[in-house]
Parts: sequence; structure tokens; C-alpha cells
Amino acid sequence: MPRPFSEDLRWRAIWMKEILGYEVDEVAAVLQMCPRTIERYVSKVLNYGTVKANTIGRPINSVAMHPHVEFLIFEAVLEHPEKTLSEVAHDVYSQTGSELALASIFYYLRRNRFSRKKVCLYLSAFELVFTAYETFI
Repeated sequence: MPRPFSEDLRWRAIWMKEILGYEVDEVAAVLQMCPRTIERYVSKVLNYGTVKANTIGRPINSVAMHPHVEFLIFEAVLEHPEKTLSEVAHDVYSQTGSELALASIFYYLRRNRFSRKKVCLYLSAFELVFTAYETFI
């Protein structure tokens, strides 16, 4: 997706259309923009009072997988840190029937701040703390 136009250029298009009274086609020719884009900017500023560009990409809190699938991925990674991503994908498929691309699992784990090395170290530390906790109870 191409980068959005700068906020300065957006305000310039609105200024030429609304304040100076140029036609949309004239503004589009001068600024080398699509006429429909200028109409959208004018509509956006009239409705919302801003011309800021929307963020590109997926929001941080969006969920791409079913929560049960997420649980299965975490369970597989924490219980067996030596498993490869293809083995994790096979485990998820055998339990749910959901086919996941390896890249999806990789990006999901990375988005949740997991790396293969950290998972191994975290599991070892977790086991040590858990066994120490059991001995005191």
C-alpha cells in the first residue's frame, strides 16, 4: 500500500477547495491528486474535523486466531520447546482441524514476545520455580 499523502498536502487541498473556491478537478490538476481523494478529504474534515491518516496495518489488540487455537499453540511451545513450527502446526491441525501457515504461527509468537531461545530459558526457569514452590507447600 502506498504511503498516505502528508497532512500538509491534505490541508492545502481542503484550503483550495473550500476557502479559495476552486473546483475539485482544478485542485486535483494543480496538486496532482485524484479528484475522489480530495472529495474524501473534504468530507472527512467536515465530518470529523481532522485529516489525519489512518494507521496502516493490523491493530495491536486484533485477534486473528480463535482463542482455543492460541491456547494450543502456547501449550505446545511451553510444554515442548524443542518442537519446530511445523510440529506445532501439525498438533493444532490434529486437535482442531485448523490449518495454519507456519508464518502465521511465527508472527503470532513474535507478536506475543516469544522467541525460540526465550521459550527454552523461560521453561527451565519456570520448572525451577515451580519445583521450589512445590517443596515449600
